Amino acid sequence: MRSLTSKNYEAELVTLSPYPLSDEMFLWVQKTIYDKAGISLSQKKKQMVQGRLSRRLRCLNLQTFEQYRDLLCSAQYPDEFTEFINALTTNKTSFYREPHHFHYLQQRLLPQWFASSRPVTIWSSACSTGQEPYTIAMVIKAYRQQIGRKGPEIRILATDLDTQVLDTAQTAVYELDSVSELGCNQLKNGFLRGIGDNHNKVRVQDEVRRLVQFQQMNLNSLWKFTHQFDLIFCRNVMIYFDGPTQQRLLQRFHKQLKNDGTLILGHSETLGQCEIDYRSLGKTIFCKR
Repeated sequence: MRSLTSKNYEAELVTLSPYPLSDEMFLWVQKTIYDKAGISLSQKKKQMVQGRLSRRLRCLNLQTFEQYRDLLCSAQYPDEFTEFINALTTNKTSFYREPHHFHYLQQRLLPQWFASSRPVTIWSSACSTGQEPYTIAMVIKAYRQQIGRKGPEIRILATDLDTQVLDTAQTAVYELDSVSELGCNQLKNGFLRGIGDNHNKVRVQDEVRRLVQFQQMNLNSLWKFTHQFDLIFCRNVMIYFDGPTQQRLLQRFHKQLKNDGTLILGHSETLGQCEIDYRSLGKTIFCKR
């Protein structure tokens, strides 16, 4: 029997799909997901789109992508655009991912905030299944224990476009394997081990969870904030946007940051023409000018 690697497994799913995706329909998908979410899909993503959206066609008992387009454009299923976006978004994350960002939070930002005692607001703007904002909260909890006091009020807003990943984040239950590379102190500081039927799972501690508020948000829609942020995380999401969308988003982040506020991007993301608005602190950490 032929071995199925993750790569050829995905290829077989697409091959077996009974729903052909024409170039015309793929162009419609590209335009629609760009208009709705700012996500830019290249031609090489066509097979991925075919496989993921075919699941929606099966779920809705449709036979063609043209029927699916007509359904989306009608008022019959108003929630289907949410499912459409959920199907096409990619959510890859882990606890303490790119750890130098959390070291900076612990060693530089938290001492500054605790010295001033003013309220602090943090935005995890593409939080996926919650590992990033919960890691931020765990770092805060550990720092409070280290210095022996609660310090200023700190609130973490965690947002994502995908409602399904937000459901996972709010549940705060993860597979045991997802924390297998964390150290003993990190595990003790942030998680509870499952028992019985949940022996292969972990749950984020309540003290950590209480620091985080989750909310569905499209980064390319209108933001209705009434305050600015001390720190914004936007890691590994701008790579899915085209250049103009990236620049607009960076300009909006700049307006949403407090004076000397901090913006943290993913390891492969840059400021482009917005370099004049920020001062680089190294390792994709930037301070508002």
